[in-house]
Amino acid sequence: MAPVPSPAIGSGTVATAARRAAGYAPGLLLAVAIAWAARLLDGTFALPSVFLALAFGMAMAGLATRGPAEPGLEMGSRGVLRLGVALLGVQVTFADLAGLGLGSFFLAVGAVAVTLCAGYPLGRAVGLGRGPALLAAGGVAICGASAILAIAAVLPKKEAGSEDVAATVAAVTILGTVAMIAYPALGAALGLGPTEIGIFLGATLHEVVQAVGAGFSVSDPAGETATAVKLIRVACLAPVVILVGWAAQRRVGGGSTARVPILPYFLVSFAALATLSSLGLLPQYGVDALTEASRWCLLIGIASLGAKLSFARLCAVGPRQMLALLLQSVLLAAFALAALIAMSRG
Repeated sequence: MAPVPSPAIGSGTVATAARRAAGYAPGLLLAVAIAWAARLLDGTFALPSVFLALAFGMAMAGLATRGPAEPGLEMGSRGVLRLGVALLGVQVTFADLAGLGLGSFFLAVGAVAVTLCAGYPLGRAVGLGRGPALLAAGGVAICGASAILAIAAVLPKKEAGSEDVAATVAAVTILGTVAMIAYPALGAALGLGPTEIGIFLGATLHEVVQAVGAGFSVSDPAGETATAVKLIRVACLAPVVILVGWAAQRRVGGGSTARVPILPYFLVSFAALATLSSLGLLPQYGVDALTEASRWCLLIGIASLGAKLSFARLCAVGPRQMLALLLQSVLLAAFALAALIAMSRG
């Protein structure tokens, strides 16, 4: 009697993975299409691609929710977003951070600390819950949408829902775009030199691209300084998110199934890439490729997030986020100007 052939090892696993991938495909393809459209129109309406991706995604929300696109959108709004945050680490080098001097370094770190410590109570004072107040303070203090998404990833879902995340991303993008235009004019009106205005822009603008664009619109020295100061704030992302994750874990309790990781994989990857980039172990084409991949992942993730929402749901929570972010942004700008005045007198 001939032996009965056994099924190929791993065939069940492969089939399961294939079914899962097929389930994710509709939503991820929709998110990629939205991200591509946002990137194609970047700058056309004087709005950054991150805002366009969120808006276009929300315009598709009625077609995308509760259908075959839902699993892929969930994957995009969590897994792909976290990958984008992880890849941000390639833009951080220790040499750039060290080249600024101790005064600028402590100003940038102090700006993050002050905005987090004072911005969180401001958010709570205007009626935000614990999670949304943390998202707003983190977005202003560190690096806008990327910080909001990273902090949301380590908070329990009940504290940072999709509506809260999307509303905060939209508000920080709007305010950051206005500040990108207004802050260089403010610096010129105050008589700041290229280095000083670069420090101010790097210490106050929300997104990396906003700090870089505003700085180089003033001069090359201002742009280089703004970029370096902004990257100090970006480098604060990992320790801040670790601290937030640790605090969230303690709140939900040691035996709860809602526990969140203190050290999620995307922060480990962020730190590893920053180290490799600092040591010069990544070729320039690799840095460029990973930077571009980070931008695409963040766009796809934000498009996914938008496609899970509706304008009505967003508007219901948006005004409080806008007010909190405005107050926190004013606080950050005031601190940076006061620190610059103190440094000039010293």
